[in-house]
Amino acid sequence: MRIWLGYALGDMLLFGLAAVLAKSALKKNNTNLAAAIWNAVLLIFSLVMIRATSSGQKLTGIDTHSWLFLILSGIALGAALLCLFSALKNGETIRVVPVYLFYYVFTMLGRMFVFHAGYSYNQILAMLLFVVGTVLIAVQNGGRKGGCNWMWLALLAALLTSVSAILEEYGAHGVNHYVGLSVRLLVSFVITAAVAAVAGKKSIRSLFFVEGMALCISAVAVGARWICYSRALTYGPDIYVTHMDRLSVIAVLIFGCIFRKEKMPLRGFVGYAIIVAGVFLVLLQTPLLDLFI
Repeated sequence: MRIWLGYALGDMLLFGLAAVLAKSALKKNNTNLAAAIWNAVLLIFSLVMIRATSSGQKLTGIDTHSWLFLILSGIALGAALLCLFSALKNGETIRVVPVYLFYYVFTMLGRMFVFHAGYSYNQILAMLLFVVGTVLIAVQNGGRKGGCNWMWLALLAALLTSVSAILEEYGAHGVNHYVGLSVRLLVSFVITAAVAAVAGKKSIRSLFFVEGMALCISAVAVGARWICYSRALTYGPDIYVTHMDRLSVIAVLIFGCIFRKEKMPLRGFVGYAIIVAGVFLVLLQTPLLDLFI
């Protein structure tokens, strides 16, 4: 097995594990408090990565323009986390996560308008497949309590995550990746902690131990996923690594069904299959139209 493929698979499995553990941690805990703690663990992880990779950058070396966009990006990220955790609280993992991953489409559209990015026919068709697949997964019969709320919260989280990424890409120039990430996570932590303090009725002492541990392990899994993704990019071709990252939905589906006992109707499985087909369509080097000519 090529080493980059092993890291890419590790990235996918860690993403699925993080999603399932985060959902389990929200069973009894306040979502705003959980988002703040999860954010804090990731912030610590990013600081450790700065130390481990010797990628320290003096904050005084970051210009005012970059500071502004990093702070705005962090605010959007904090709001996205609050929405995502609230959606996970009310919805099933195997439905919420694919809707949240719709931020890939939002980001592609954002880059099209902000950076005038061009896309191939395969990528445009893949975006349409992502839309169709996500709708099939999200929409459900019966209208269970909270069903509509989690869907819109997950979509809002996806949009805010996309805005956060585009703001950093647009305005933060010459900033080390982990340094920029730490600044964004610090701002995000301030946002989530403030909301938890103002809106929450429970303190950190009310956090259930087992669920709290699951929450922390979930955050560590996300941090480990960053490492796997970075290593995969080091050893493998960018186009394969970046788009294989989207196949993480498969791990979410498997872990959600096995460990969370969540159920998905046939229509949802078709939606997953369509999303996966969209990913492979992007990875296809030959334009799809040329295959039929």
